[in-house]
Order: sequence, then C-alpha cells, then structure tokens
Amino acid sequence: MAHPNTFIPQLRSHKAVVMLVSIAIAVVAALALVLLAMYWPFTRQAVIKSLQDASSSTVEIAHFHGTYFPFPGCVAEEVTFRRSSDPNTPPLMTVGKLTIQGSYPGLVTRRVSQIRAENLHIIINIAASGTAQKSPSPSGTTIDEIVASCNGDMRGALKALLLVNEQLEAELRQLHAVVAYGGLSGSGSNVLH
Repeated sequence: MAHPNTFIPQLRSHKAVVMLVSIAIAVVAALALVLLAMYWPFTRQAVIKSLQDASSSTVEIAHFHGTYFPFPGCVAEEVTFRRSSDPNTPPLMTVGKLTIQGSYPGLVTRRVSQIRAENLHIIINIAASGTAQKSPSPSGTTIDEIVASCNGDMRGALKALLLVNEQLEAELRQLHAVVAYGGLSGSGSNVLH
C-alpha cells in the first residue's frame, strides 16, 4: 500500500504538467493569432493588390468587409477594373459584388475555395474615341465555369476573363471596320445581332 505522503508530490507534479501544457497551448494559440493578424490575406489592401497583380489593371473597391466565421474571406462591392489609375478612363470590367471564401487550412496553402462575382459587366471599347458599351454576363454560371476551370485560382480566373474581354474587343474592332468600310451587303443583314 502506498504511503499517503508520496501521493501528494505525484499529484502536484501531474498538476504542474497540466499547467505547463495549458500555458504552452495558450502561447502557441496567441502566436498563431498574431501571425494571422499580420498576414491575413483578406484585408482591403491585400485583396486590391492581388486583384491588380492578377489583372494588370488598377482596381477600386467602393465597399469592403471581411468575413471570419465559419469561413475566412471577404465581400467587396462596386469593384472596378481600369487600365490606368485615371478615374475618367472607361473601366474594363465592373463587379457589383465579389465574394471571396477561403478555408482556414487554405490560409496556409494560399488557396481560395470559392469566388463569386455577381453583376459582372465586361466593358468592350469599340471605337478609339473611348466610347464603350456594357455587355452583361449572360449568367452567373459563366463566372462559375471560368473559376472552376481555373481550379479556384483567383488570378487564373481574372486572367481568363481579361483574355475573353481582349478577344471580344478585337473581334468587335474587326466587325466595326467591316461595317465602317461598307463590307456588309444587303439591308436585312443580322450580322450585328
């Protein structure tokens, strides 16, 4: 039978180990929170920089707020992409609401789970005079398909959208040149529809 006096030091050493482990966990958790705060990828400035790098354009966001639970991310509203920093330049693209959703493991791997662009408008500059026409996306599905084809990569998705925009601009310039120089014959042509 164990002597009652030997049990007390064992109990004290067990409490000390539990206390040290608890303190270590608290210190690691505090350090993780500080590091997350320092390197949080969903701040207004970090998102603007990422969008600018991905699109090679100037990005403006009118309204912005971060989300933390259950998923980290942000919501940016009235997002405008321009070729230059001049606010009088016609935009390349506008997004009514851009929702970016990540995951906590994705913070380490730098992956975004979902990007949803609502009310996306790609502006196609037809004439060199700077007149522009807005062409709304046919559906939100188009954006989802582009994002999905880029494996959730925001930069890849934006590059794909900008390439589509450039291609459409080139095709419209060609069509505009054909129409301007009388290349269309017949009064009932539906080429522009």
